[in-house]
Amino acid sequence: MFSSVGLFSKVPCPSDRPCLFPNCIFSHLEAVPNQQRQGQTAVPNVTNGLSQKINTQYVARHEEGGNKRQKTLSGEKTDDALPSQASFPLPGPRLLSRQTTENQAQQKDRRDKSPSLNPEAAPFEPRSREESPIAPERRSLSPPQKRKLPKPAETPQSAHSVSTLPTPQSTPSTPSTLKKEPLFPRRLPNPPAKLDIRTTLVRKFHEQHVRLNNDMSFPSARKLFDQEVISIALDDEERFARGVATTYSNLAKIHLMNLKKMDKESWVKKYASTQPGDESASRAKKPKQGDGRVALCTNFNAAQQLSIISKFEAKTADMDIVGYARAKPSAEEIEIAKKGVEAAQSWEQCDRCQYRFQVFPGRNEDGRLTSGGTCCYHWARPAYTRRDNAKPENNDPSRIYPCCNEPIGTSTGCTRARSHVFKVTSTKRLAATFQFEPTPTNYRVKESNAFCVDCEMGFTVNGLELIRLTATSWPSDDEVIDVLVRPHGEILDLNSRFSGVFAKDITSAKSLDRVKYPNIKPKADEKDNTLFIVSSPTAARKLLWEYITPSTFLIGHGLENDLNALRMIHPRVIDTALLFPHPKKLPVRNSLKYLMSSVLQRNIQLGDLGQGHDSKEDARAAGELVKWKVEKEWKVMQQKGWQIDVSGLLYPPPRPSKT
Repeated sequence: MFSSVGLFSKVPCPSDRPCLFPNCIFSHLEAVPNQQRQGQTAVPNVTNGLSQKINTQYVARHEEGGNKRQKTLSGEKTDDALPSQASFPLPGPRLLSRQTTENQAQQKDRRDKSPSLNPEAAPFEPRSREESPIAPERRSLSPPQKRKLPKPAETPQSAHSVSTLPTPQSTPSTPSTLKKEPLFPRRLPNPPAKLDIRTTLVRKFHEQHVRLNNDMSFPSARKLFDQEVISIALDDEERFARGVATTYSNLAKIHLMNLKKMDKESWVKKYASTQPGDESASRAKKPKQGDGRVALCTNFNAAQQLSIISKFEAKTADMDIVGYARAKPSAEEIEIAKKGVEAAQSWEQCDRCQYRFQVFPGRNEDGRLTSGGTCCYHWARPAYTRRDNAKPENNDPSRIYPCCNEPIGTSTGCTRARSHVFKVTSTKRLAATFQFEPTPTNYRVKESNAFCVDCEMGFTVNGLELIRLTATSWPSDDEVIDVLVRPHGEILDLNSRFSGVFAKDITSAKSLDRVKYPNIKPKADEKDNTLFIVSSPTAARKLLWEYITPSTFLIGHGLENDLNALRMIHPRVIDTALLFPHPKKLPVRNSLKYLMSSVLQRNIQLGDLGQGHDSKEDARAAGELVKWKVEKEWKVMQQKGWQIDVSGLLYPPPRPSKT
């Protein structure tokens, strides 16, 4: 065989009109021959007297390699330049490729914009496109075929019946309502370990769950789906991964050992549903809320819970260690504290950067409140770098600042403040600002009640002062008090990163006058959600005294800071920092965020960076921890034989009879 490329490049095209083939192998430099047909209008030969202008247009177009006119599948011309549709014999229909069609459309647009390149004008008198009496004809393109999806088996139906999906006769291998997940650890923002370690633990959890699920032989429980078993393994691993990173490996290994030792009956009660085919049945021992958090399921009324929390009252010895005020400082002690401040000429040590600076209450002659300029510090406490319990040799004993991940000793600070700040912890010096007072007797409230209290503090020239007070009732969690407080001294820093109080909140707050409006509720306005503000910490303390009495339980976390800010001495306190002791014992204590995560699997204080804490959230979180403790304590008391009536009266176990 020989190649036909180039063999006919010098042979004139035999077409009797401008060639319409985009890849014609003939030459088009010569004119199109003229042929007369019966009943057709003759097209004059270009070489025998056709206008030189038209000839130049054709030759220029063919030399540039422009595409020919587009044709429809029926063989008709798509343009209206020729005199008549029946002037020339039309070729039969042919299928144009997608690329050819796109090229022709592009060339057509170019020719429409440039009349000099349009060879489809009238042969003798070229005219513009607007003068063409015949509109261009366009063929409609059919849409692409849709991808055929596999259809379920259908029952033969008549041609006029509506098709419906049949009811499955057998149980599917995977429930349709269950989310399909691979046997791979779920993605977390701050994973506690490397991916290979998490994957290994997930697979080992899955092995044990599969073993117990396959060996299950209880008629009251169904066999779980494969995807349900995978979800259980992922839930187990995620529960430990969302906790503290340092305890992740140990807790996961302990759980794995418990699964290996777990019998069939225990596994069925904890994970398998009790109703066959019920895909939404609970698999946990305790009911859980939507985000996997432990839900408290105490079946007590308020009176019964209040009668049990008396067992959690803080001990006097522990309160003295952490700094609770147990008695009012005397006038002599307060005077000594004042003289000490005067002798030091109000020089203090910055609580953030440890820099020595001087405080000017009432401002100095330059209008400044402090000396020393700006404060450069790290707002996060130092912490050890993450440790790999699986490979102890890779552990790094150095400590870093979590706020910027800089090692200790190499970074001066990542945050700047306008002034240095300080904090006062001595009760004698605190009483120099305003005196401590015990909770007075209030006959208008019940003796057996409890409130959760949380205070937010800011830095002033007097140290750390109260700027927000929040109180909620326990165990109902109803909001009782939520007000801003105007401190005694000039404000140095509102500590907004942790307090959640900003300058705009104080300036836009509405004044709360209990004398003029004694019946107004001291909480956020329901219309615009704006907080009220009281004139001083003393006024805030009086506001709290309207709802409590000395026999009232005050619940909080690190409650000595709140009571010292209020200058209160209260006899009955339940401090969750003491109720859940740290392994290293006092004065080391667990944070509220850690306790909520480890005990109730709930994450708090998750606001945007710099937005601070929500005092209502913190107050209610402390109350939830106490509810959990009440539930655990009552189970122990029941085992010992204790009983309780509806009014909350406890009955001790009967004494064994003497024989």
